[in-house]
Amino acid sequence: MQVVSLQTPTKVWKAIEESFSSLTRTRSVNTRLALTTTQKGSSMIPEYYAKMKALADEIASTGRALEDDEFIAMS
Repeated sequence: MQVVSLQTPTKVWKAIEESFSSLTRTRSVNTRLALTTTQKGSSMIPEYYAKMKALADEIASTGRALEDDEFIAMS
């Protein structure tokens, strides 16, 4: 992203916001995919829970936390 050519601070901030918004959406989609495809496998329950909690926390950090029913449905 280049902001050098932008003429006003408003345009600079708008460009920055759009850039981060796009990254946040991508991160959210990728994390949701990881959450739905993660399997317990041979992991112990505490390890599996910690991994799922970390993924849910990652989604929450994008600004849209999962509701309990969404988390249960995905896991």
